[in-house]
Amino acid sequence: PAAALADAHRAALLGRETADRAADVAFSFFDADADGTIDRDELDACLRTILPEEYYAADVSDRILEKADTNKDGCLSRSEFASALRRAAGERERRDSMTRRARAARLGDPAAEA
Repeated sequence: PAAALADAHRAALLGRETADRAADVAFSFFDADADGTIDRDELDACLRTILPEEYYAADVSDRILEKADTNKDGCLSRSEFASALRRAAGERERRDSMTRRARAARLGDPAAEA
């Protein structure tokens, strides 16, 4: 599941069609009972598998559901899952961009100000 999620995350940065295909693959890993949704237990089981122990917290699944479960039915649909991956990819790209600019500024690169 970790590799599929990482692939989906990278694909979300590349474009919608690629991201949607990768999200479908990742979704299938999380949706253990293949009912078309990811419930809290499925989410929790996968996160326990893919997250390093020091990053896993008991409430991580609840926090994800709180943000990603837009219709508040207690589980993630395929589209909610894909949207959450796209948001996460965008947030990561913004953080990475800021880190690159800060690193360049420390090295005295005048282009870092742009």
